[in-house]
Amino acid sequence: MPRHAILNSFAAATALLCACANGPSVAQSEPENSVPLDELEVTSLSNGGTGDARNFKLLGMPESIQNDGVLLNWPGSGAATRFEGSQLLATIDGNADTYLDIQINDVQKTIQLDEGRLTYRLIDATPGTYDVSFRIRTERAYRPIKFEGFTSEDGVISAPERSELQLLVIGDDVATGYGIEGEDQFCTYSRETQNANLSFASLVGQDLNADVAIVARSGRGLAKNWNNAAAPTMADFYGTTAQAGAMNALGEMDAVIVQLGAMDIAQSDMDAGFRVAYADLLDDIRADHPDAEIVAAWGPMGDGDGYAAAKTVITELVDGRKTSGDDKVSFIEFTTTEFGQLYGCDWHPSADTQRFMATSLTAHLANRLSLDVDVGDLLLGG
Repeated sequence: MPRHAILNSFAAATALLCACANGPSVAQSEPENSVPLDELEVTSLSNGGTGDARNFKLLGMPESIQNDGVLLNWPGSGAATRFEGSQLLATIDGNADTYLDIQINDVQKTIQLDEGRLTYRLIDATPGTYDVSFRIRTERAYRPIKFEGFTSEDGVISAPERSELQLLVIGDDVATGYGIEGEDQFCTYSRETQNANLSFASLVGQDLNADVAIVARSGRGLAKNWNNAAAPTMADFYGTTAQAGAMNALGEMDAVIVQLGAMDIAQSDMDAGFRVAYADLLDDIRADHPDAEIVAAWGPMGDGDGYAAAKTVITELVDGRKTSGDDKVSFIEFTTTEFGQLYGCDWHPSADTQRFMATSLTAHLANRLSLDVDVGDLLLGG
């Protein structure tokens, strides 16, 4: 898609978003085909390396933090701001493999980024107060996008407060929202049917008003990947993410949820390597987050002997840590929804099943962390 086309189509769409979010707009005009980048005062991140920018809050797990921007690649990562004014711009060096969910007040729009460094006009509407955010909804791309900041010539841009509750999810296809918007289990994955922002990982954050960082990639296991594909595994990804320093920007986690193993049991020769890799990952998490609740989550993908064997390994490791004195570790088993659509593309959990999983995890965390959360009639796990 040509540069001017993405700018025009997005400007028109977001003008409609703003009108819906803030009532009728006045004297709205189509923006120019492009915004001269040399005329923009691009907001830079602080040099402190803490992840706190002048005018936005980081969402999810950043790839890396630089002085002139933040690299984003993991599902659900993005930025949020509060804007008071009439025109808001965002500068992103993007790629066409990345889809964003953009939220302006209560209205949401999905766009596919174009290649290259472009400035997107997010708001061109009646002066008002707007809560604005964007999140990556698609699979980790070959090249991350670079977000350089929000800018405005007529308004005030400020960063929202950090949430009191911080969650980290380490997962696979399920946490990335693989095929979640597919018609049924017989459709084939596409980036259009993927939506990490509807996965259980994102939804539990909404339920608990928490900040959620997702480190997840489809086809990646803990000891082995799908079809025995070459490393890195998710254990490798967690290690490099922790070592890169980006995780430090998020601070201490209150809970770390591990949702891994489906890719391992897909291999007919699953062996003791899974137990060793899972035990090592739990050790690494505890070393990195000494006070966090660690939740070992299993299901709902898979069946048969492999499913039962992996569940046994995970529960035994959890019980072993408890016996050794680690009382901040627990197990939860996800199941498919009891209502609505069970599966999305390629037999992956549907939006209904992901919602069901999130509700179960919300209740479990509310119980484990003693949160004052209304979980309705849910049975709280121990």
